[in-house]
Amino acid sequence: MAKAKPLNPWFTIWTQPRATMQQLLKRGRTFEYWLILCLAGIGMFLDQATSKDLGDVMAYEHILIASVIVGPILIVALTPLQSLIVWMTGSWIQGKGSFADVMASFVWTYITDVWRLGLFWVPQLIFIRSDMFTTEVPIIEANPYLAIALLISVFFELIVIFWGFIVFLKCLAEVQGFSAWKALLNLILASVIAIIIVCALAIIIIVPILIATS
Repeated sequence: MAKAKPLNPWFTIWTQPRATMQQLLKRGRTFEYWLILCLAGIGMFLDQATSKDLGDVMAYEHILIASVIVGPILIVALTPLQSLIVWMTGSWIQGKGSFADVMASFVWTYITDVWRLGLFWVPQLIFIRSDMFTTEVPIIEANPYLAIALLISVFFELIVIFWGFIVFLKCLAEVQGFSAWKALLNLILASVIAIIIVCALAIIIIVPILIATS
């Protein structure tokens, strides 16, 4: 039998997620694996910063520095926790993947986020700068063409985000040994468990405080 042709995950993850994931599982945790994780962390921090208008309380330069330092730390801490919950709930519905396999499906799918970082975030940071993180947007208001370009950029970015989610479902399905629809069920179960855990922790922390202050 002819040996399968090596796939370049930076491109084939978009169109052949299952075949690409199958090959990537044999690689293990390479330098590229950790690089993707850290770069995705930068993008994650920037996403949160813009959604929370962090520029209203923090300088633009400080946001960029924090994204490079804090972003990778957060994603390295959160991805194993997400993977653990998905792996655990997946085992309830006959998921065959190991914890390491499930985490690999997260990390290698982050390639789509790294592309988004380069294609969308970098140009936005160059041309729109601090307006990406503030409620007031003087740079955008002063340039209607820039505003139109931003709207077009956001439209295509949403398409990339949506397709990235589809890619993740395919990669998770591959490592778990079931269909993409069952992978979606796996994520729904994991989300429910995560919500229960967060609520339980909130009750454990908040209730004693309320009792102590009453």
